[in-house]
Amino acid sequence: MSGQGVPRVYSGEIKMVREALSLTTLAMSQLLGVSEGTIKNWEKGKYQPPPGVEREIAGLEAWTRRCVDAVVAAAQDADGQPMVVVWRLTNDMPPGPARTLGAGWWRSVAARARERVPGLVVAYPDELDKITGSRDMTLSRAVSPDVLPLPR
Repeated sequence: MSGQGVPRVYSGEIKMVREALSLTTLAMSQLLGVSEGTIKNWEKGKYQPPPGVEREIAGLEAWTRRCVDAVVAAAQDADGQPMVVVWRLTNDMPPGPARTLGAGWWRSVAARARERVPGLVVAYPDELDKITGSRDMTLSRAVSPDVLPLPR
């Protein structure tokens, strides 16, 4: 907390959260409604983030936890081998909030879910196609971002 009792987020914390969520500086800047340069300057400690940024970051972390919970629940409810589809590139992902955050963020969600679901297979679509037999089967059986709760 700063001297006036206003919650404060520090430069190192912004970078730690961004990296822990596998977000690019561009994705983080879009989420917070600032320029990419602003994120970089905050992370370097050149400027102090204004009040409210801490709340935004806490909200992003909380939503990510809810997303992990949703992926875990969907994987545990799966018939047969539980699997999660991930993508090499953000542009290959289906439209929606996960694509906005990027392929790296989605892979970090899948990695956290894998820690909680024994035997969870996390793979790219073409790899899962070999397990399921076809792309249609992959898309119908594998957990994808369509299970995510809406952001608040």
